[in-house]
Amino acid sequence: MTRLEEVPQPERNQETVQLLNGTRAAAVRACKTPESEYANDVWDLAPFGHRGNLTFTKIGQPWLREAAKRWAHDYLSTVRSRSTNSYVQQHLHGLAILSSRPPWQATGARPSPVPRSKPTCWPPTPATPVSRHSPPTGETPQRSPR
Repeated sequence: MTRLEEVPQPERNQETVQLLNGTRAAAVRACKTPESEYANDVWDLAPFGHRGNLTFTKIGQPWLREAAKRWAHDYLSTVRSRSTNSYVQQHLHGLAILSSRPPWQATGARPSPVPRSKPTCWPPTPATPVSRHSPPTGETPQRSPR
């Protein structure tokens, strides 16, 4: 092929489409760095040397999402394991659950307030104080043999 017009159309040639898509994906991944992924809410883990993606979108609070990103960046930069992706994603899932709205906000009901009665001591004190050193009533103290 000496002319650009001789290149086959991608929609007619499935192998060409696969080659172009694969080349494009490889070029995009080659330009990514861990620092460039940090700004995104969905990370491609290839710049970190791992497979897969991490999703931070379900963490509602921005400050908590930022803290999760810092932790994930540090963890991914130091740990090399096949299960690193799933370990980090499990922690992110837990944070997403904790950051979700409390269940009563979804239904509109409010939790009942905690009743504030007079303070009590726990454990309850006996009616008559008993000393550990005095014998129970009716008994005489006995000496232990030496």
